[in-house]
Amino acid sequence: MINKEFIESNIKSPINNGMFKIFISRDNKTLFKKIITPIKDIICYKKLIYESINNDIIGKFIHKSENIYIENDGSYYCEYITNGIRLYDINVNSNINKVILNNLIKCIKDMKRELNNYIKTKKLCGDWALHNLIYCLDTNKIYNVDIEGFYTYPHIHNNVNCNIKQCNERFNKSIDIIDKLNSKINVKKTFNSLKETHEIKRNIEDFNERFDKLINIINNINTKYI
Repeated sequence: MINKEFIESNIKSPINNGMFKIFISRDNKTLFKKIITPIKDIICYKKLIYESINNDIIGKFIHKSENIYIENDGSYYCEYITNGIRLYDINVNSNINKVILNNLIKCIKDMKRELNNYIKTKKLCGDWALHNLIYCLDTNKIYNVDIEGFYTYPHIHNNVNCNIKQCNERFNKSIDIIDKLNSKINVKKTFNSLKETHEIKRNIEDFNERFDKLINIINNINTKYI
């Protein structure tokens, strides 16, 4: 049991209501996911989750795994990522700067490479759907926040959420979207550069026109008084 005061959170899965009610600590650092229907085989549940999050490869994508604590009904505590971007939420209208976009591409490619190496010797475990993957701006890493998924997939459900082929397709689509966002930024930058060049040209033309008028006035004054 974590010695903190928790309040009910409005954090929800964008896909469904899930297995838990979610609470957050007053200091906004820890989540408590209170399970709605207790797990029957809690020994298996704990074993599969702890083995997965402490694996050398899978563990790279778990946020502060040492602070994950599972209770005997299947509820658990974990660290809250306060400064993150859910991959599921990224679309062609997202307002994300170029540095973060490039970091995202690198992180997705790294994750894809690591998971594809993992499945050379083991079946992929966990739910790797995009709504469970959060890019943390503080650590510049992507984390799978669906801890219970390491029990559910493939132990209960062996489907697209833990199928490397479908995972690769989702990762590639995310990269395509981010590439489009990068292209939009490049186009906007080029447009602004052209606009700025046009403004400079217009200012130069305006200056030349004013300068010519000034020269004419000076010439008229000189002509008058010679």
